Amino acid sequence: MLRPKVLAHILSQCNTSGVVATLLINSHGSLLGSACDQSIDERVCSGICTTVWAMCKRISSLCKEEPPQYLFAECENGFIAITPVSSFLLVMYANPDVCLGMLRSKLSAMSNYLEPPLHTMND
Repeated sequence: MLRPKVLAHILSQCNTSGVVATLLINSHGSLLGSACDQSIDERVCSGICTTVWAMCKRISSLCKEEPPQYLFAECENGFIAITPVSSFLLVMYANPDVCLGMLRSKLSAMSNYLEPPLHTMND
């Protein structure tokens, strides 16, 4: 089981080199943990990311394709990256000058780290 303070500390380790926010949300958009600066509205970001992810999953199922492993979107002020972790979503928001390969690496590493404890929460 992940404790909120520990989860926030773990998520904050990704917030370097241009990544300004890391969020863990459930499939309904509820925020489970976050680490971000004051300029990011976590609730708005989690709601938007959940909706976008759900649309991508629906499109992939209509096309009879596998759901995406990663989703990258260019926003007005940077990039958003989303990946599923167990039944949750891991979201990172980064500045526009961040290399997408580095963002993907951080997303993948954090996803692999969080998978075992989040998987046990679903059982």
